[in-house]
Amino acid sequence: PDPLSTLPGAFRPGHVAVDATSIYFIAIGAEAAIYRTAITGGPPEALATLSGATPRDLLVVDATLFITDARADGAIRRAETDR
Repeated sequence: PDPLSTLPGAFRPGHVAVDATSIYFIAIGAEAAIYRTAITGGPPEALATLSGATPRDLLVVDATLFITDARADGAIRRAETDR
């Protein structure tokens, strides 16, 4: 299959979540970040940087992303999709 989107630099994609219009994914690199791309493809858009986090899973509910953090504190983090 053809790629829908390509990450910049040394990021590599991780877990994904999908809604009606977008694909959201964790990008792992020097820092973790959350990106979005259109479900039809296109350039990735950075939504949030997760400084110091070790993101594990990703879920989208309406306009909110929930991210689990695998660090010792076991936090569940939230980010808005701005939709």
